[in-house]
Amino acid sequence: MKLSKNELKEQIFSQLLVYQAFWSYDVHTLSDITDNILIEKTLLYGDVEEILLLFRVFTIQEIREVWRNSVIPDERFYPRNYYLAKIFLISKTPQGISSLYKKNLVVMKNLTAFDFKLWNKKLK
Repeated sequence: MKLSKNELKEQIFSQLLVYQAFWSYDVHTLSDITDNILIEKTLLYGDVEEILLLFRVFTIQEIREVWRNSVIPDERFYPRNYYLAKIFLISKTPQGISSLYKKNLVVMKNLTAFDFKLWNKKLK
C-alpha cells in the first residue's frame, strides 16, 4: 500500500515528536507547523529514515532551499550540514541518495575544509 504525502508527513512528524525536535514550539499536530519547519526539523534532528521520507514528500529544490536558508547559517550544526551535503543534498535523485548512503560515503576528516558558503553559491 502506497502512503499519501500527508500520511508520510504525519509519519515524519510523529517521529520528530519522539525526538523532541519541536521543543521550542507549541506543537500538538502537524497542522501547527509549516512545511518549511517540518523540513528544517527533519534535516536537523531526523534520522536517515525520516530524511529519505522527505524526498518522497517534497522536491529536492524545496528541501535544498530550506537547508540553504535555515540550516546552513546555523553554525551549531556544522557537522550535520557536512553530513547532509555529502549524503543527501549533493545527489540530485533519490536513487543517488540511496546509493551514496549504501556506500557509506561519510568522510568527516575533511570537515573543516568544506566551505558551505561557496558550495551554497554553486547551488543557485
